[in-house]
Amino acid sequence: MYNILRWSARGLSVLLLGFFGLFILAHVAKDGVDFSRFTGEELVMTAALFAMLIGLIVAWFKELPGGLLTLAGYVLFAAIDGFGVIGTPFTALVLVALLFLSAWLAGRRRSKPHPQPQ
Repeated sequence: MYNILRWSARGLSVLLLGFFGLFILAHVAKDGVDFSRFTGEELVMTAALFAMLIGLIVAWFKELPGGLLTLAGYVLFAAIDGFGVIGTPFTALVLVALLFLSAWLAGRRRSKPHPQPQ
């Protein structure tokens, strides 16, 4: 079960990183980025988005911190956006983070020694 959860999360994270990466690259290539023109909310939302994406990368190596970073970024992003992101592609980031956390939990259970019957 551990390997199924881990590789499902990894595969979906690659798809999401590619999806969001293409949008970011297209935006930067078209308009460039001038952070001095961002409002405070936009800066925090941008940082939250990058926290979510970095969390997916970290989760490849450490499921727990990566999953938690992705969830924390989503909560911050959603709180600033007024929770309008629920039901959008951003929700897929939460689902993948939950898969990584489930894989971490399954891996922990798998590594614990089973008590020997007496």
